[in-house]
Amino acid sequence: MIRPTIFFLFFLCLNLLTRAQTKLQVEEKITHLLTTNIDAKEIKDSIALYTFSIKISLKKTKGKAMVDEISWNDPMANLIFKDINILKQVDYKVFLLNKSKTDIIIPVAYIVANYKTNDIGEKKISIIGLQESLYKLFNCTSQKNCMNDNINYLRPMIITVDKAIYD
Repeated sequence: MIRPTIFFLFFLCLNLLTRAQTKLQVEEKITHLLTTNIDAKEIKDSIALYTFSIKISLKKTKGKAMVDEISWNDPMANLIFKDINILKQVDYKVFLLNKSKTDIIIPVAYIVANYKTNDIGEKKISIIGLQESLYKLFNCTSQKNCMNDNINYLRPMIITVDKAIYD
């Protein structure tokens, strides 16, 4: 009688492990939700690169992962995505296994190909502007340290759009 019980418990555990989401699966779900939610018609293409990060603050309540807040460090996020709050649909429990609170940072770069040029027809990106843009990807500034144990950085999401009109 003990052998069938052990056999049953083994398969029950195996079944539970295969159903658990991995961080990579959650990241893929987030990427899918955001890429299907792009609506950047309002963006004026005067620069070639927009960067920002989306911060998802999580807390564990009664054993469940709850989204406490979704924020971003640049209002451009509202122009690129129709509704960032769609990210509340994701199950984030894999990020809170041994923690009661954590943050997820999603770096986003929005690259505009064939954007408007300056008066002499040159396409330029300011080096100083580029440095600040790279800091914004990770929710930092050159003066603010952004690393800590309670932050999970996902892979950067790079979006490239072409503004040229082709015949």
